Amino acid sequence: MTSEISKTFFDQKCFINVCFHDNVEKPEQETITGPDGKPGTNWKLPYRVSKLRYDQDTRKGLCSTYDVVFNNDVIKFLVHPEFKKFVADTAIDGIHNVL
Repeated sequence: MTSEISKTFFDQKCFINVCFHDNVEKPEQETITGPDGKPGTNWKLPYRVSKLRYDQDTRKGLCSTYDVVFNNDVIKFLVHPEFKKFVADTAIDGIHNVL
């Protein structure tokens, strides 16, 4: 039997806590014109990723936990479902980048 701590990233549950703090750089948006001539927006969304820590889920199983921290200004944009998905995708990408 394999120890739970020796499981790979994809073999065990992982929690990502999305957090907010003023010490992280503010997001920036830039209006652009796409190749089709339509206006759009590019975002710079700075974040910080914590070190991996081991925790337990509600069933006492071992899981990995990371905190991904964005600036407090990001909160006001989370009312838009597309932006909420963008933040979630950015947090997941941030975890992959530290592995």
